[in-house]
Amino acid sequence: RLAASLMAGGFADEIVLLTSARVLGGQGIAALDPASRALLDNPAQFRCVDDRMLGLDRLRRYERLL
Repeated sequence: RLAASLMAGGFADEIVLLTSARVLGGQGIAALDPASRALLDNPAQFRCVDDRMLGLDRLRRYERLL
């Protein structure tokens, strides 16, 4: 919720997501809500500047376009 609020308010200049292919416990918890994901997927808002594998996990780093 904090990340979504910061993104919605325009206070997040950089987002780093670390995701795993495995779900840990139950159904897991989404790191971002659908509106925040839409912001990251909007090329006018954020740009993916790093996308790499760290073992079986994926690290993606986004920067906000000013």
